[in-house]
Amino acid sequence: MNEILNIIFQDRSRIKEIDHFLKLWNDPNDFIVVHSSGSTGPPKEIRIKKSAMRNSALRTIEFFNLKKEDVLYSCLSCSTIAGTMMMVRALVGNQKIIIGPVTLDTVKFLDEPISFAAMIPAQVEGMITNFPEKAYLFKKVLLGGGVISKELNTKIYHLKEVGFFQSYGMTETISHIAIRSLAEHPENTYLILEGLCIGVDERGCLWLNDEVTNSGLIQSNDIVEILSPTSFKWIGRWDNVINSGGKKFFTEELEKKISSLLSAPFFIGPVPHKIWGEQITLFTTDQELEISKGKLASVLDDHEIPKEIIVINEFIFTRNHKINRSESINQPAIAIKEIL
Repeated sequence: MNEILNIIFQDRSRIKEIDHFLKLWNDPNDFIVVHSSGSTGPPKEIRIKKSAMRNSALRTIEFFNLKKEDVLYSCLSCSTIAGTMMMVRALVGNQKIIIGPVTLDTVKFLDEPISFAAMIPAQVEGMITNFPEKAYLFKKVLLGGGVISKELNTKIYHLKEVGFFQSYGMTETISHIAIRSLAEHPENTYLILEGLCIGVDERGCLWLNDEVTNSGLIQSNDIVEILSPTSFKWIGRWDNVINSGGKKFFTEELEKKISSLLSAPFFIGPVPHKIWGEQITLFTTDQELEISKGKLASVLDDHEIPKEIIVINEFIFTRNHKINRSESINQPAIAIKEIL
């Protein structure tokens, strides 16, 4: 029997998208084809069993204690696993779901209390900055698909009435498999959900076995520190490690350290170096950006300080709104400045 949604369209331009999802969900196949985010390469086509998606949705519903009378809010495209799973949760939980626009001002016309929503950090930033009163319509908000800046983390911390959570997961894990409460847990420390076994390979990268979704052993490229059988600390991506002078530097860690010093958009990446192998470099789209070595030394060790600023025309993003570092780095340089 076909399943239907208790659905309200705030953004009617998404009717075709949601209708397409429902047709796929109700067709005879026991799987749905989704695509990976493409963070470190071309997006991959992945087949995920509908039974596994149901189990994942049930686990989220139980973790967040969602009830039949609760209202969900969808503002992420069904072209992503995060957007797809919001629909599956509404189906499995038999809950009403409001379909909002997939924009940074998604809450602009929202006036109904929401029990649970999933957003990217940029949407939460847009809500708090431009529509602060709308934030109090939400009871619980799950963030994923991007880095949460220190500035946004501070804004979230002061919204005591709203429960904000950061997710860890990937397309292969059918959305999140670990959660961090932004109000309660230390930075980058995640609690894994029920039914998971975790460990690390010889690189220190997380592997997991999910008994709930029956996904088998999944190997990630995320370097973590296992804190307990049910928790870990995320360090960075193996793909984003810079090897310079025989030492490994994690770009995400360096970015966090200097984020409070820079207001312009930036990321840290490698460029080839004939002596050191790779050189730590700061990439930006702001031609006016300048920062001294002395200022960087206030938060970085000497060997962590970028040697140059490379200005590029634009950042290239993945379908999940993450910076595609390799493609962005490969763009022609507009300017190269030595950091003195």
